[in-house]
Amino acid sequence: MSVDKISGLDDWNLEGLPKDALVDASIHFAYPPIEELKALQPTQRVKRVNELMQLNIQAVVAQCQPVTYSPSPSKHRPRGMKCCLPLSKLEDLRSMEQVTWATITGVAGGKKIVRRKRKAQQFFCVRMTAAIQIEDVSDGLQSYEDRFVLIKAYSSEDAYNRVQAASSQYAEPYLNEAGYLVRWKVESLDDCYVTGITTLSDFTNPAGVEVFSVIQRRRITPERVWDGKTE
Repeated sequence: MSVDKISGLDDWNLEGLPKDALVDASIHFAYPPIEELKALQPTQRVKRVNELMQLNIQAVVAQCQPVTYSPSPSKHRPRGMKCCLPLSKLEDLRSMEQVTWATITGVAGGKKIVRRKRKAQQFFCVRMTAAIQIEDVSDGLQSYEDRFVLIKAYSSEDAYNRVQAASSQYAEPYLNEAGYLVRWKVESLDDCYVTGITTLSDFTNPAGVEVFSVIQRRRITPERVWDGKTE
């Protein structure tokens, strides 16, 4: 079943509205294939993309006849457009291959349908530091753990609270081989990563799932340089 390009229309009660009722739409265009841009220099690539997007805007204007329109996010870097067009022109908009999707943000004379949203849980990955404490050891080096825990919660704050509540269980003391008490004490909750995973079945993705990511910077060395060619 194909996915409708136009979303947000069912959020409005259109009963009794004329066909020429005006709707506000945010339109996104298909990005040109990378293969078509590779032969160009970087500045030329950006220029070419901008030219193609302007052509897309002109095509929408010609076919859908919006009352008002503007490039989005800006006229210097158009990647889509915002416009006000007649309700009857949505079918024309839907049929355009240049349009990947459009969101209806307003309907003149239409009443927005208020739906009660039920907040869903998803998986969060909480990063924490846990100290490995040995009874009466007060000098020398101490081992510590950089720990990552997947937990299902409603928000990052909820994930932190759930992990914090379980930290006392994680710190339950036990005896090591020498008879000393040892505990793994959570010292800090350092980060929380939203995985976007909502069900256990998501973990069966053959490509794997990302559960934590940190972007850092490092110095470029010759072996880290990429010439833009696919290896």
